[in-house]
Amino acid sequence: HVIFILVIAASLLFQREFISKYLLGHDVFGEFYVFRLANANSSWNAVLSSGERDLFNYNAMLSITILPTIYSNLLNIKGEWVFKVVYLLLYSLVPVSLYQTYYQRFGRLTAFLSTFYFMLFPRFYILSSRRQMIAELFLVLMIFLIIDRGIERRKRQILFTIFGAALVVSHYSLSYVYLFLILFTWLSMTIEERHWLTRWNLGTSKTVMGVFVLLLFVMTLSWYTYVSVAPSRTFFDFIANVSGSFLTDFLNPESRGEIYEAISPLFGPLSLPQFVDSAINKLSYFFIIIGVIYLFRNFKQKEFDWEY
Repeated sequence: HVIFILVIAASLLFQREFISKYLLGHDVFGEFYVFRLANANSSWNAVLSSGERDLFNYNAMLSITILPTIYSNLLNIKGEWVFKVVYLLLYSLVPVSLYQTYYQRFGRLTAFLSTFYFMLFPRFYILSSRRQMIAELFLVLMIFLIIDRGIERRKRQILFTIFGAALVVSHYSLSYVYLFLILFTWLSMTIEERHWLTRWNLGTSKTVMGVFVLLLFVMTLSWYTYVSVAPSRTFFDFIANVSGSFLTDFLNPESRGEIYEAISPLFGPLSLPQFVDSAINKLSYFFIIIGVIYLFRNFKQKEFDWEY
C-alpha cells in the first residue's frame, strides 16, 4: 500500500508539473528568486535590500533558500529541476506519512482509502508553494508522533521539538496555524487532566508538553523578529488576510472566478463535471462533522485518547 500511495502521489504531482519545462504556479517564482540569491552567493543572507521588502518573509524560510541550495550542489543539477523534481518527491511523502499515521489507529484498508481521498483533491496536486510542501511534511510527521505510541516517549518529544523547529523555518502561515492549534491542545489537556486524570489515564504518555509549547512560541517569535519582518506584522497580516477573505471573498461568489459556477446551481447552470466536483467537495465537510461527533462519543470507551 505504501508503494501504491507513493506512486499515485508522485504521478498526480508530476503530470501537472511536467506540462512545461518551466516553473508553474504563483508563489514558486518568489521562492525561486530567494533561492537564486542564496545559490549565487553560496551562502544565505538573512538581510535583503529595502527594495526587496516584499520578499523578506520568503527569504526567512530556510526551506526555499538553504535547502534547495544544498540539493542543487549535492546532486549537481540546476535549481529549476530541484524545484520541479526534488520538492515533488519530498511532497509525495506527505500521503505516505498520513497512511502510516492512519494505519496506527484505523487499520490498513481505512488508512489507504483515507489517504487516497486526500490525494484526490486538486489542492494536493496543484500546490505550487515549495515552502508549504516542506512544512506540510513536518506537520504530518508531528501528527504521526502523537499517534504512534510504539516510539519511546522521550524520543517522541525530541523528534517533536526538531520537527516543530523545522516547521517554523519552513512556512510562516502554517507555523501560526499550528501554534494556535498546539496551544489549544495543551490548554484542553491541562484542564481535562485535573478532572479526568484517573478515569482516562491522561498524562502518562502524552507528547504535547507545556515546555514544548513554550519552546515553540520562543522559536517562532525569535525567528520572525530577528530574521524576518516583525512577527506582529506577519501575524496581523495573516489575520487580516483570513478575515478579509472570509468577510469579502467568501461571501462574494464572483471572486472565485472559474469556481463561481460550481458553488451553487443558483449562480448558473452546472455541467455534469462541475456538479460532481461541487458535490464531492461539499461531502468532505459532512464527513468531518460526522467524524468529530464519532470521536467525542468514543472517548469513554478509550478507543481514542484526549491528546489525539
